[in-house]
Amino acid sequence: MILWKNGYFHTLIDEEDIYTSVLTHNGVIIDIGNDIKVPKDTTIYDLNGGHVYPGFVDTHLHLIGHGRKILTPNLNLSKDKSHILNSLTSFYKEKDLFIEGYFNVGITKDELDFISKDHYIILRHNDYHSFTVNSKVLNDLDIESTTGILIEDDSLKVLPIWSNYRKEYLEEMTEASIKDLHKHGITTVLTDDLSYFNSYLETKEIIESITKNKLLRTHMLIHEDILDDYLNDDVSQSNLIFQSVKTFYDGTLSSKTALLNGTYKNTNTQGRRIHTKDDFIELIKKVRNHHLNLSVHTIGDRALDEIVGLLSDYPPLDNTFDRIIHGSLAHIDTIDKLSKMPVYLDLQPQFVSSDLPFIETLFTHNPLIYPFKTYENYNILYGFSSDAPVENPSVVEGIYAAVYRKSSENGQSYGLNEALTRFNALKKYTLDASKTLGYTNKGLI
Repeated sequence: MILWKNGYFHTLIDEEDIYTSVLTHNGVIIDIGNDIKVPKDTTIYDLNGGHVYPGFVDTHLHLIGHGRKILTPNLNLSKDKSHILNSLTSFYKEKDLFIEGYFNVGITKDELDFISKDHYIILRHNDYHSFTVNSKVLNDLDIESTTGILIEDDSLKVLPIWSNYRKEYLEEMTEASIKDLHKHGITTVLTDDLSYFNSYLETKEIIESITKNKLLRTHMLIHEDILDDYLNDDVSQSNLIFQSVKTFYDGTLSSKTALLNGTYKNTNTQGRRIHTKDDFIELIKKVRNHHLNLSVHTIGDRALDEIVGLLSDYPPLDNTFDRIIHGSLAHIDTIDKLSKMPVYLDLQPQFVSSDLPFIETLFTHNPLIYPFKTYENYNILYGFSSDAPVENPSVVEGIYAAVYRKSSENGQSYGLNEALTRFNALKKYTLDASKTLGYTNKGLI
């Protein structure tokens, strides 16, 4: 047995339920308290005042994609164009150059061609829905673009080049990702990876084999692109937990493709739907026919209005739940409807720090922006996540963003009426997040 003493063990039963010691045996908690009777031959570890919480949950990320970000040259969201171009020049080693962490400052294919026309140069935008590429990429993929800045459908054509890796390197990415998640105290994830790399089967086998020995409870999203592969596969013996079918309803705010009720400023566009209504309904019917649930990327307020209507028209099986990923913009009447539906939310608190005040300048109407408190007031169950590699999977940073809503751009707080208490923000990474994944006995000590 092991006694862990002189700590602060936060059970999360309530904010003041804290003990100084825990006794464990083979990884199982035997006792918790302030005056534990210690059996003979117990190993004792002194925590010297450290704080201990239940293992954290990230309800939406990309496990291998996060590892790729760790191992790939990264611009770290620099907004200095000259610095970026100098960095790209130093990164280039007479071979293909793939770059993470690019904040779109308007670099074009011509500037990338100055570095190289002979090898691929691909900058992945920080929204993970767009790329900037050089002429070699455009020519080889037969894409017409005057700038080399590619969004949505054109950006998808780049993915086979961007994601073509040896199996050994994908394994290395997965290992690096899990190591980093453990550093942040994350022990459970819901991840979307199965459609982005060489094949469904290879990706599944990599994640299965590595997570089995790495103490990461792993739930998988089934991207619509590989749904048939999943349906033809036998996953009954897998250590992975297959959760629901991932699809996109709209795009992103930074590319002005998130679907709005109003228009984007200085444009006549409201964003876009990734599917036609008829195609989306056919997808829902297929998912329901196979007794599966949906996880829907939904950012714009009009997108949320429409997806709430569609999920109401085609509900999941009794006692099961769909998921909405992001829910960034919303209106009260839609939130009220959502509160009566079998739907969980996967929200990203760090988006508040990254996006504000920028997104307030994007549109002409006034939706609620990252309405965490309103969702909570309407008793909608949700978990917090990072969408890594989009954001750093730091629970500390996520809680800070949810509580203080400070912009990383100027340090000012925005929409404090939607701020959570620290304890409630913590629950979104533990008890509440666990409940959205179907656990009734996790998220507490």
